[in-house]
Amino acid sequence: MAEPVHALVDHLFRHEAGRITAALVRILGAKYLELAEEASQEALVRALQLWPFRGVPENPAAWLHVAARNYVRDVLRREQSWREKEPLLQRFLDARGACAEWEPRLDDTLAMMLLCCHPALPFEGRVAFTLKVVSGFSTREIAAAFLAQEETVAQRIVRAKRILRVHSLPVSMPEGQELEERLDVVCEALYALFNEGYMASHGESALRRDLCEEAVRLLGCILTAGHATPERWALAALFHLHLARFAARQNADGQLREFSEICAASLDAAQLRRADALLLRAMDTDTLSAWHLEAAIASAHCRPIRNWRQIVALYDALLHVKPSPLVRLNRAVAVFRAGRRGEALAELDALEQEKGLRNYSLLPATQARLQEEAGNRIEAKRAYARALSCAMNAPARTFLQRRLENVPD
Repeated sequence: MAEPVHALVDHLFRHEAGRITAALVRILGAKYLELAEEASQEALVRALQLWPFRGVPENPAAWLHVAARNYVRDVLRREQSWREKEPLLQRFLDARGACAEWEPRLDDTLAMMLLCCHPALPFEGRVAFTLKVVSGFSTREIAAAFLAQEETVAQRIVRAKRILRVHSLPVSMPEGQELEERLDVVCEALYALFNEGYMASHGESALRRDLCEEAVRLLGCILTAGHATPERWALAALFHLHLARFAARQNADGQLREFSEICAASLDAAQLRRADALLLRAMDTDTLSAWHLEAAIASAHCRPIRNWRQIVALYDALLHVKPSPLVRLNRAVAVFRAGRRGEALAELDALEQEKGLRNYSLLPATQARLQEEAGNRIEAKRAYARALSCAMNAPARTFLQRRLENVPD
């Protein structure tokens, strides 16, 4: 009983922690952010303590919200502000309803994301802070998403919380250009959130569909609330293109498939249709953003026959607007598939000098696979061993260990 309950609580907490925090902060104000986070954590602890013995409540998500509200009530009763806040806390019981994927309203969670992206906060800390507070990411997960040090991410989050507390920033909807700029940062956070779900940085699961769907849900709130732009339509298309091959990324044994092993017939046709419709909306522009190009690359990977030369050209364009080590890494794979093997392997070797990729398992894992395909067995084995020394999720580790064992001597 205890093990299924723990799994359920973990699942619910991933879905509800940000919503609990957001609803409480919107009611109480930003200066109570740490209390709201503490309340959501306390609700989790209470569930783990009680549910294995009393059974799971009929509406477990609502139970977590009530437990958090009660915790805040007990804390605030010791403060003079209790009488002012008590009527508002009663409304918190109604805050547990989730916004449907494309429902035209901004919910508490999105309002909290806008607060986390307030211009008073340092730019480099806004996305990390959003992922921590709203989406329940650990510092380690955020560091992996941005190829940063955990200590650096932790410092950014602490600094952002201090600014919110000192300045008592309001939980309100900005207007005009300020709103658009903050929504751009929110979309960057959703992009990172989706990526963590599509390839988890650590843990027992390589794929976290719940994180991907939360990113889709929140982006849908933005699009249908009158804040759509071609770039945001392109981001939505990118999400659905990735979701189209989500289920196909694991085989019957639960092992990860490489993208090159996923055939078009195994993709989710409904997600592809949705993505195509979003791409049409996204093309109503004279300027192609990084998300336009990433969506075009993802779309090319979803076709029955991949045109690797075209994919390389798209990566060239992407590298122009988004120069990053990860783009170079992915481009190198396309260059290899296009037949320019020596150039691709040389690029991967050069990427070893990039600070952000030194402890990133995907670089040596990619080197290993391509060296193996090129017939360089010794180099492949060395690269697999380097990859296995890096942090990664459990399925990825199992996958790489099997690849290493299958390389002939």
